[in-house]
Amino acid sequence: MERVYGDGEIRVNSMHHMAIDDVAPGFRVTATAPDGVVEAIESVMEDWFAVGTQFHPEAGSASALDQRIFDEFVDGVRISPPVKMVA
Repeated sequence: MERVYGDGEIRVNSMHHMAIDDVAPGFRVTATAPDGVVEAIESVMEDWFAVGTQFHPEAGSASALDQRIFDEFVDGVRISPPVKMVA
């Protein structure tokens, strides 16, 4: 999130009827709303790239910065180590 939006506050398209309460091990909160609602999480595991948003970067009112989330996601998946499948 910091590579896309930088450090500080920004306005995002956010509509909630549910939200993250406890973050799973291996993830960290990377964005919150003023009311404390978690807006984004990211994996801290070196062998697994994952990012999640509670806000809506895909919405019609999204900004050009929001599009960069998708670009960063594609780049992150591209450079992430391959997943080993276990049968």
